[in-house]
Amino acid sequence: MFKPQLVVAPVAGLVTMDEVKAQGYIEHTDSDDLITRLIGAATSFLDGYSGQLGRCLISQTWKVEAHDWCRKIRLPFPDVQLATVKYLDENGDTQSVSASYVEITKEHTGDIVHLLDSFSFPALKDNAIARVWVEFVAGYGDAASDVPQAIRHAALLLIAHWYENREATMVGISSQHTKLAFDSLVQPFRQVGL
Repeated sequence: MFKPQLVVAPVAGLVTMDEVKAQGYIEHTDSDDLITRLIGAATSFLDGYSGQLGRCLISQTWKVEAHDWCRKIRLPFPDVQLATVKYLDENGDTQSVSASYVEITKEHTGDIVHLLDSFSFPALKDNAIARVWVEFVAGYGDAASDVPQAIRHAALLLIAHWYENREATMVGISSQHTKLAFDSLVQPFRQVGL
């Protein structure tokens, strides 16, 4: 398996401008560009393959590739909503495996795509590195209605802290309280690989 690739990014951040302004008691529009960047930074800090939680939060599409066929393909995330297995046939054309041959098993370390025993592996294109791949949609769903509120609140804490502390800061009581609150909110949702 190769490193996962983001195909379709989330359409929005974890929180909205209005939520950030309410959290930080911000009543002006002077900092809207900064707040937009902070929302993006907090979303990428928490979400996706390299995010601190190691999972997709907002629905997004990813792809994992392999060189050859295997019956079980471990995906890097839980909460997979849809998965399609594709391959390069011996002529180099992209083909899709029928959904009737594909099952998804939910596991705490990442979901697994199973190709049923009734599926016969077709010949693959010679001299291609990534000949089989899975495209999948993962995440809780919509940021506002489906992502757990604890994660969204942790994002608000992080953004408010960054807004108030625009340079690297020394660790103090305020920073320790923010870190403790943040860690407490996100800990139950961390994706831990085995």
